[in-house]
Amino acid sequence: TVTNERFVSTDWAATFSKLECPANHYVIGYAIRGARMSSVSCAKTKREGGLGGNGRTIWFDKGDNRADGNLGGEFALSDYKGQCRTNEYVAGIAYTLRGLNSGWPAAIYCKSVFEAASAAVRQSHSPAPVIVLHMVLGALFFVGAHWI
Repeated sequence: TVTNERFVSTDWAATFSKLECPANHYVIGYAIRGARMSSVSCAKTKREGGLGGNGRTIWFDKGDNRADGNLGGEFALSDYKGQCRTNEYVAGIAYTLRGLNSGWPAAIYCKSVFEAASAAVRQSHSPAPVIVLHMVLGALFFVGAHWI
């Protein structure tokens, strides 16, 4: 469980508070206390070579920002959704209390999976699934898993 910015690797959401998992971990959920973000839950990868790669910020505070053809369909009608590509994982969540914002998630930090590690895992006898999570204002939704 991460409750502060101690693992933030770069300022991927300027002026926003960020909760980011440590290296080789990915977001599996988050908690709201009162009306604002309080923590993210992280899981350690079992992938040979770990996780990593370049990161990008997906903003969804003003509308949907989804990748890969809206994988998962319209799973939260009327709610804004942020979604990483299928070759990425959720590494962090950003929020703010400034202005009219209430502390709900506004962005996710998507990091790409190392290709070299992916090839090593595909060739091993016990590949690890990557969980596909999609962030909606107020909730993380499990959509599926795929092997990499």
